[in-house]
Amino acid sequence: MAYRPRPSAEELAGSGFEPADYDETAEIWPENWPAWHLFAELDTQWHRAGMDGRKTGLQYPVLWARMDRMNLTPAAWEQLYDDVRELEAAALRTMNTH
Repeated sequence: MAYRPRPSAEELAGSGFEPADYDETAEIWPENWPAWHLFAELDTQWHRAGMDGRKTGLQYPVLWARMDRMNLTPAAWEQLYDDVRELEAAALRTMNTH
């Protein structure tokens, strides 16, 4: 995954995030890398609800289509799906508490 600089306040406007939410470093354990990488790929695939732009979750059809192209075993598909949903839940808690 390519390096992306910390987004500015203007870039984050309406997202529920602030520049301070972005840490310069993060440790991702090797077993979590596939889920993190997929989650990061889907950064433009969030549902929005209402005029406030509050996010309600990932667009699952996009997630499923991407996962289907990964040639995963059924067990690996289910595990990756569960892992991405954990990341989604944590992101929603963070975004919706600001």
